[in-house]
Amino acid sequence: ANGSGTAMTLNQNAPAVSLTATISAATMSGLSEGSHWVYAHSLDAYGNWGAYASLELKVDKNGPAASALQLRPNPNNGALPYAPSFQSVRLDATFTEPGAGPITSNVVNAEFFIDTVGANGTGILVTPSDGSFNSASENGYSYIPLITVNALSQGNHVISVHAKDA
Repeated sequence: ANGSGTAMTLNQNAPAVSLTATISAATMSGLSEGSHWVYAHSLDAYGNWGAYASLELKVDKNGPAASALQLRPNPNNGALPYAPSFQSVRLDATFTEPGAGPITSNVVNAEFFIDTVGANGTGILVTPSDGSFNSASENGYSYIPLITVNALSQGNHVISVHAKDA
């Protein structure tokens, strides 16, 4: 109903003005993933309400899924290279941004950790296979030097891989 929305403050008194408002973090966290509509309209000095303008707000709360993980060669004793010219173990992964209908953003970065997961952005970077993380589905790879593998204790180790969306 007219006047029942969140009030916006005018930054000037004139026949035409622009308005800016902020949606609180509490309100944003309460929104589900997907499309939401924001409506705005104004009241003139004579008490007349104008027509509504609307804007679609797309909420994305899920990051890309990592899949198709592969380590080659695996198992490894720290002496088995991926190839003679790559004295490393190769890690391959696929990253897919799930989106919700039209809510799909691009994969923009990926990283991995060995055994202990650290803070986001502090892992070992994954390189995009096509040279750029710029789509909703990406393949990536990284090389773990054999010297790193050789320094690990004998037994199983966990490689944790994840990606970040736009």
